[in-house]
Amino acid sequence: MLGLGLGILLCSVVLYLVLVAMVLPRFVLKASYRIKKPTDRGVKRCTFEGKPCIVYSSSKENKPYIKQYILLDEGEHKLLKCKTAPGVDYLDYDIVVFDRYNKPFEVINVKEDVLGDVTKSTNLPSDTSYVRLVIRQANKVKLKKPATFGVSGGSIFGFSLLVLVLTALEAFAVRAACALAFGDVYRESFISSRLGFLVIGAVALAVGFLGAVSVALTAAKRGRK
Repeated sequence: MLGLGLGILLCSVVLYLVLVAMVLPRFVLKASYRIKKPTDRGVKRCTFEGKPCIVYSSSKENKPYIKQYILLDEGEHKLLKCKTAPGVDYLDYDIVVFDRYNKPFEVINVKEDVLGDVTKSTNLPSDTSYVRLVIRQANKVKLKKPATFGVSGGSIFGFSLLVLVLTALEAFAVRAACALAFGDVYRESFISSRLGFLVIGAVALAVGFLGAVSVALTAAKRGRK
């Protein structure tokens, strides 16, 4: 019974670690751009240089620096041009690109010395539906932090909850495997004894700790991308 019990113990621990360290992070800890949806208002549809475009009025927080911007449809890609407020001669801003499903999928950073009151054109992906502008710096005034890419708190909480459930199941599997391997004729008493409880508890805490470390490392890794 010793060999069978140790085999079950090894298999259960390996399965637990594979689920916690590889499978669950891939499907649960999905990183995304943590940015609010834009509040900019589309003012009108028109043509610019012979291309169809939509004119947007900037949000209240951006209007002192960028009054309006237009999205031009070039077919293979989209273009963005901004009309700046008087006195703005330098801009550092992120263009957060949203698709038709209202999900941000790319961030483009632009640093530009503004000549006149119109910025240069910025190429955007063809499947751009709308954008959000995050102004990081205007002239010498720093305004906002850059748009971040990482794992949401809800995803980390859900992952931790799943790890907790798996840890409880693993503790049960370890309990049974230890009883089978080391309990011998006292198998039933081992399960309920203090020694059995301490052994099982120690193993469960160990695998639970590995799961928690996996959460932290995976979230940090995805957050740095």
